[in-house]
Amino acid sequence: MTSSDNTNGKTQRTTIDRRRVLSASGAAIATGLAGCAGLTGGGGGSSGTSSGDDGGGSSGDVEIDYWMYFGAQEREEMTALIEEFNSLDNGIHVNEQGIPFPEFLNKLFTAVNSGNAPHVASYYGSYGRHLEPVTHPIDDYLSKGAKNEYFDIAWDNLQVDGSTYALPIDIHGKALYTNDSVLESAGVEPDFTDWEAFSTPATPSSTRRTPARSRS
Repeated sequence: MTSSDNTNGKTQRTTIDRRRVLSASGAAIATGLAGCAGLTGGGGGSSGTSSGDDGGGSSGDVEIDYWMYFGAQEREEMTALIEEFNSLDNGIHVNEQGIPFPEFLNKLFTAVNSGNAPHVASYYGSYGRHLEPVTHPIDDYLSKGAKNEYFDIAWDNLQVDGSTYALPIDIHGKALYTNDSVLESAGVEPDFTDWEAFSTPATPSSTRRTPARSRS
């Protein structure tokens, strides 16, 4: 959830709305809070609201402005989720806006500094420490045991100084392909049982060779 230093009445009401939204919507909206726990491709879509037929909520709805950088299939999937949520007509309406990936951070920081930040934004979980100055921790809005709903690596990646600043939307598996004939000709026999064993493989005693390493 992004932060703003404005102190006028409008901003105060917005803060109250944000608290009410997060308390009422629980996991359905919390999954969109600032970010992917793994790596994902960029390429964002064009800016603009596309949730719902009229681009806005019904009269009296609490509205959430949500920024995302997703492109291609990810954009389609997220937009479909938002439209499904809005169709519930539960008094909360999400206005999504796609920001091209290369422009995302600059637009986010500019919006925060000008007092026009979105309520929720999605970005890399690994940027948590860099985004901490312009976001609010969300621990007070999470149900007890929320941590247990996620893989440890995903949860830990979104902690900054002991506070939770986002929930993971997804995590991405990584694959490593090896050319066995090349490894064999080099006399390297990596052990794939765990990372420590793999990063320091056994080598021929007569020749000191550079350990095989993967690219992450």
